[in-house]
Order: sequence, then C-alpha cells, then structure tokens
Amino acid sequence: MKKIIVLLLSLLTCFGYAQKVNLNNYLKGKVPVQNGSVVFEKTFSVPGKSKAEIYTNLLGFMQGVVKDSDHKDYSKMTLQDEKNGYLVSNIQELMYFKHKSWITDCADFFYRILITCSDGEVNMKIQNISYNYENDLNIKAEKWITDVYALSKNGKTLRKDTGKFRQFTIDRVQQLMANAEQAAKE
Repeated sequence: MKKIIVLLLSLLTCFGYAQKVNLNNYLKGKVPVQNGSVVFEKTFSVPGKSKAEIYTNLLGFMQGVVKDSDHKDYSKMTLQDEKNGYLVSNIQELMYFKHKSWITDCADFFYRILITCSDGEVNMKIQNISYNYENDLNIKAEKWITDVYALSKNGKTLRKDTGKFRQFTIDRVQQLMANAEQAAKE
C-alpha cells in the first residue's frame, strides 16, 4: 500500500512539474512599448537572399496566416508592395486559453503584421493588438498586457485576469516571428 501511495505522489509531482510555466518569458520588459503602443519588433538577416526572393517567400507566409485565421471578414492582406518590399496584414484569430469538450475559454485576437524586406534582411512588426473577450469589446493591448496591467505589484507573477492574455500573446508573437524567419530563409 505504501508503494502505491509513493508512486501516486511521484506521478502527481511529475505532472506538476510538466505543467509549470517558465514565468521569466513573461515578466517585466517582455511586452515592448514604443510611444505608448505595444509593438513587437524583430529584424533578422537572411544571408544570400535578394529582396525579391525574401518578399516572395514572406508573401506566401502572410497569405498562409490570413488563410489559417478562419475570419475572412477581417483577416486580409492590406498592402503588397513588391517594389518597396512591404507586406501588411490585419489578422483576427481565436486565442484559446482552455479548449476542452465541456469548456472553452477564448478571445478574439486582433493584430497587424508589418514586414519590410530588403536584400539579406527583414524587419517584422506586430502591433495594433486588441482582444474581444466575453462581452468586453476591443480591449487594447496597451491597457491589458503591459507590465502595469498584467504583472502583480511585486512583478514576479502574472495577474490572473490579464496574465493569460500576456502569456498567450507573447507565445503567439514568438511563433509568428520564428515562422516568418524560417519562411524567409527557404
């Protein structure tokens, strides 16, 4: 009997560690604010690729993001300028916090992707971030996921109400930027 109890406690401990989130990825300074607006920005190099090659690769990437969003009324390419290397898209997608058969906790997640291509380099910005959650319409990221609103007073934990938005936004932005960088290099 003692062996079974020890085994169960060991399993619970393992599951507890598996579900822990590394909060360092979401704490102070992880949501950049430029001139009062939340703007995630990354510049990455694409050695050996011309502006035209990078543009073509990232056009396919952006079209895929628009298509995968499943919100055809809002999600669309708003600028395609091959000559100057500009791509801009407005995106709406569902951000799932919990998705089980008996409960779904999600928000509509809106953002704009701006890409500037040049020979061997890409600048990518994600901005104009907002959410529709429950009955609150158009909650701006600046009033929801910044350090002031999403972190506890001591800055060491995420607040329960806004912290999940901060965490999922940071994860999605990092995923988009990594996928764009990969697409540019193909």
